[in-house]
Amino acid sequence: MTDIASCFPITDPTLIFFVVMLIILFAPIVMGKLRIPHIIGMVLAGVAVGQYGLNILVRDDSFE
Repeated sequence: MTDIASCFPITDPTLIFFVVMLIILFAPIVMGKLRIPHIIGMVLAGVAVGQYGLNILVRDDSFE
């Protein structure tokens, strides 16, 4: 049985692109329902998946 924490941070470029596209799609929708500005949702989602949150994605050349 594999530990789920060993799968993170994601290194596969296709999976990174998929995760970023999901964030770009769903963060404004969720924030709109909560009546919070969409840019705040994008920032919060970035913090949540970054190294200080759930450590799903790391900062690399694909984000610069």
